[in-house]
Parts: sequence; C-alpha cells; structure tokens
Amino acid sequence: MDLFTFVVCVLIMLIAAQYKLFWLIILIGGVLVYLGKDTKTFIIVLAIIFCLYIVQGTAYEQYSMYIAAIGSVIYMLLNKEESGEAYNPNDQYADLLKGLGGG
Repeated sequence: MDLFTFVVCVLIMLIAAQYKLFWLIILIGGVLVYLGKDTKTFIIVLAIIFCLYIVQGTAYEQYSMYIAAIGSVIYMLLNKEESGEAYNPNDQYADLLKGLGGG
C-alpha cells in the first residue's frame, strides 16, 4: 500500500471520528489492514483507532489531527522503500533514454 492511500484513509477516519461514526472508523481501519497485509500497518492502524477513540469527548479532542499526522509519519518512516538508481549504463536498453528514436 502506498503512502497516499494510507493518508487519505486516515483523514477519512479523522472526519468520521469528528462526526462520531465509529463504525466507519472500524470499517476504514479494516480496509487499511487488509490492503496493508503487514504487521506494522496493523499496529499503526490499531494505535490510530485507539487514540482517536480515547480522545473523543475529552479536552484533547482538538489534537486528533496531530494523532493522524503522527500516525502517517510513523507509517512513512517504517515503510521506506529503497529506491535504486533509475539509469543503469550497463542496461541493454539504456540508449532508449536518449530520445524519441532516430539513428
């Protein structure tokens, strides 16, 4: 699962928490866990759901956006992808990167 999908789902969970639609929070969390297929994603989503549930109705309800942001940053840090170099001079098709063709 990519970062954009995770952030959009967490923001939907945040909006659902503001409207006190806890069934929607659980549904979106389940979709995230299913799409993530990873233990780290499962733990992060459960922590976000738990924190959003605990914060509701307290004086700290205004900090729920920070909970979502911190959860997204933790997800981003734990799921870094090692990006290799895009151009490899030893590739047999590397000359295709020089232009749109021609001899």
